[in-house]
Amino acid sequence: MKDFDAVLLAGGESIRMGTNKALIGYHGVPLWRFQMEKLIQLGPDQLFFSTQPGMVFPAGPWTFVHDRTPNLGPLGGLQAALRLARVDFLVTLAVDMPAMTAAFLKSLLEKAGPAGVVPRLEGFYHGAVAVYPIKILPLAEQVLAGNDRSLQHLIHEAIKAGLMAVEEIEPAKSGLFENWNLPDDVKRTCIRSF
Repeated sequence: MKDFDAVLLAGGESIRMGTNKALIGYHGVPLWRFQMEKLIQLGPDQLFFSTQPGMVFPAGPWTFVHDRTPNLGPLGGLQAALRLARVDFLVTLAVDMPAMTAAFLKSLLEKAGPAGVVPRLEGFYHGAVAVYPIKILPLAEQVLAGNDRSLQHLIHEAIKAGLMAVEEIEPAKSGLFENWNLPDDVKRTCIRSF
């Protein structure tokens, strides 16, 4: 198994949800803990927890990281973790994707090297659930300094530079990539889960 670090991306503002997504209850625990357990199962060298400054979460086997500049989206959390990472790869997981599994993340990690790996489903790069090479940090900082700070843009540039490879996802696995943005998303997921 490769040496890797991991980060839970939970630093968003959750404006459309109306409440902090990380704190929503799911299967008897806050969503952040439900997701963090998946990363713990993988056994990373270091575990990071990307949160908004001022948010209070319990201490654990993770290091808290914050965007250097507020409101940069998931790329800000990725940059913060990359700056502290000490091994070749960084696994990312978004807090608002509860259907994602540790097994899928492990399969991505096994496919990484020397480039990182990003899943692509119907033309969309799911950069919040990916394996990044640590050497992508300068490119991430370059993208953050520009006008288009999206993960889509970073990944597009990283693929051109040979830093990321693409894992095509069959439509049958699309459920893994559902994310919670609105209260109705939570209701639909919870109805299917019980």
